[in-house]
Amino acid sequence: AMNAALATRRAAAVAVFIALAASACGSRLGNVEPVASPSPTVRATAIPLAELVRSGKLRVAFNNQNITLIQCSNAAGTLIGVGADMATELARVMRVRASDTCYTDNVALFDAGRRGEWDVAFVVADPGQAGIEFTRPYVLIEQTYFVPARSPVQTVADVDRLGLRVALFGGNALDRFLTQTLKSATIVRTGSTVLAIAEVEAGRADVVAASRDDLERVAAAPPPRLPGGRILPDTITGNPWVVAVAGGRADLFNYVDDFVEHAKVIGFVRGVVGRNNLRGAVVPAPGP
Repeated sequence: AMNAALATRRAAAVAVFIALAASACGSRLGNVEPVASPSPTVRATAIPLAELVRSGKLRVAFNNQNITLIQCSNAAGTLIGVGADMATELARVMRVRASDTCYTDNVALFDAGRRGEWDVAFVVADPGQAGIEFTRPYVLIEQTYFVPARSPVQTVADVDRLGLRVALFGGNALDRFLTQTLKSATIVRTGSTVLAIAEVEAGRADVVAASRDDLERVAAAPPPRLPGGRILPDTITGNPWVVAVAGGRADLFNYVDDFVEHAKVIGFVRGVVGRNNLRGAVVPAPGP
């Protein structure tokens, strides 16, 4: 029965691609094969994928807080980073123009998605978001701790003890993960990783939690922060980077999920990770 259901969903996805190939605009969506939607609850979209392609524009959303994923490179707002490279490639294979919007935080971004203000968003997975579907991950980013030189903490497991204070950039996926998993340590929330390090420097926290890439960039930038400090070699968790699509847009979701998997298979994701010098990044194997 499971195989029959999968075949039915794959057949539906193939039908979308056939319709697009036969459309009057003559555009094709690239050389990836469609896959089934992982969620049987996704409804047929009211904005067909073929119509989006004919419009010539893909509305792409980013969260400004995801500085490991996306950064503005200059005052003009030029976007750089793995997320920007993935969005550019998605628009290229769809033969459309990417129109970017950056939101101040996840709340604003996902609310805008539920209002239909963007087509896809390059984000850290947040499965608790109602009305949003997430593709399989294209990168897992290691999260770890930065500790002062004389800290007795040697491994991630040493952190969760009574009286130890963990400073971090509040409100992100790592905050939510540690809130659920730390049993004894206390979380000190700040507005950035830089401010979290300042809390340790001021004696108001004992360790900093963040992505390995963020910690290495901040720790290496002048002036030196926590001289002699150590970034732990092991990992708290791996944040999955995914593409979000508003629920109900099943054909768009199928296409983007397949794009992500194909980008992993052909080495595109590994290439953009290398070009962006992204530390602590793992490209997961293509999923079933």
